[in-house]
Amino acid sequence: MPLELSRLSRDYIYFNIDTPNDLTSSQGEATFLLAGELPIEDDWNAADIIDEAGSWVLRILVGPNSGVVTDSIDLTPPSEIPLDYQAWVRITDNPERPVRRPGIVTIE
Repeated sequence: MPLELSRLSRDYIYFNIDTPNDLTSSQGEATFLLAGELPIEDDWNAADIIDEAGSWVLRILVGPNSGVVTDSIDLTPPSEIPLDYQAWVRITDNPERPVRRPGIVTIE
């Protein structure tokens, strides 16, 4: 089931990271693209990696005017609503750099 957000809302989106590794010094990134698109290097946005009670979570702020907040992106499409975006997350950890598609985000 896709995550649904209002185009008027500015919220953090959280993605669980299933790994036995310690991600304390790892870098997280996320991007949101229309179906069928693959991310290129310029698409990625910095995201926080948080240890929540022994589980790792990637967090990124999305929504209108989120550019005023560091490490955030604006998913608000200019016209056609609702619109589905494929979420992509990437973790840079030495030596691994996994890329995953955790789900769909629908902007209404």
